Amino acid sequence: MDEKLRSQSSLNLLASQNGYPIERKVIDTSGRLDSLYDASTDNLVDRHSARSIEIKTPLQRSVCRLFSGDQSRELNSFLRDIDFDDAIRQSICLQMVTPSGVGRLIEYNRPINEKTRFLYYSYRDRKEKLNIKALKADINRWSTKRSN
Repeated sequence: MDEKLRSQSSLNLLASQNGYPIERKVIDTSGRLDSLYDASTDNLVDRHSARSIEIKTPLQRSVCRLFSGDQSRELNSFLRDIDFDDAIRQSICLQMVTPSGVGRLIEYNRPINEKTRFLYYSYRDRKEKLNIKALKADINRWSTKRSN
């Protein structure tokens, strides 16, 4: 495939119909939000210093849930039940990322029945939010620059 067409088709995958980028929620293993992310490979690329981080203390700091096993349930559904982001669950299922931490639950290979229990406990020290507004993407401008 021609390099210009390839770069243009790659950019089309990252833009939604209205020209704004697709929203992805990503955290690195330390839980920090200020990491650069490459959506085409679903990987963290680098860390940078974001100046406009809003830090809040969560109202509910600890979360504790107990799940009963059931042969009909897929392990992926447990990740949904503990509020794992849909995009991250999909990346784990498609083996685009290596699961770590609680995400490794999908690697559980023992029989699951009505006597199986999964305990989930999480302590949230802080909630961080980046105050960044997305700009409309000009795909033609990017494809011209990339092909030169």
